[in-house]
Amino acid sequence: MPGLDGKVILITGAGQGIGRSIAEHLAQAGARVVLGDLAPPALGTLPPDRALAVAMDVTHEAMVKAAVAATLERFGRLDGLVNNAGLYSGILHRGFEQIGAEEWMRVMAVNTLGVHLCCCAAAPALRESRGAIVNISSAVAFKGSAGLAHYAASKGAVVTYTRTIAKELGVDGVRVNSVAPGFTLSDGILGSGRNDLEARKAAAQASRCLPRDQAPEDVVGAVAFLLSDAAAAMTGQTLVVDGGVVLH
Repeated sequence: MPGLDGKVILITGAGQGIGRSIAEHLAQAGARVVLGDLAPPALGTLPPDRALAVAMDVTHEAMVKAAVAATLERFGRLDGLVNNAGLYSGILHRGFEQIGAEEWMRVMAVNTLGVHLCCCAAAPALRESRGAIVNISSAVAFKGSAGLAHYAASKGAVVTYTRTIAKELGVDGVRVNSVAPGFTLSDGILGSGRNDLEARKAAAQASRCLPRDQAPEDVVGAVAFLLSDAAAAMTGQTLVVDGGVVLH
């Protein structure tokens, strides 16, 4: 992707799944990547001179600030932030009346507060670089999902938050967009042990214009585009990547 070479991008939830695929894709495009997760992810095949792994619980403000500080210490700048960390695969599907306050707030803490804390910590450096933020929402923000009221609400909040801070950061040349994936066969989904996985895959395929499974690799192109100079005039937008379920 043109316009990514040499840029420094911090990706949260980058230990596996969509976050890991994003980090690897950006590195292949020439970016220097910082992988944040609850424990520092293994770099694997990522070049050690262009990659950094940091411990990062996005619900803990001090850890978020420390991750941004480590990025600046190692690479001297920050050009992009991808807020990918989120709770989904371990969430039980249940009616909204069965979702207790503790479970509701646990989902909100990671999926909304985490995005806010990361944006706040990264904003000063992104103002200096006139960089970009990409928040990972979900297609359920636009179509709803029975049994996932807390998750759907949290991802709807990410879309609205994206639009709001785009208005605040635009004057500083910082772009803020989001990507909303559909049901994606990430490591977390495949390893969840759910006995309804095949049924959910079949239902997802049947609802799509493109009747196939969606993999993490299907999401990375939209993220890379929004981080790149090719999207220099885009902010406050959400790109839905779900094989053609949500149609705008």
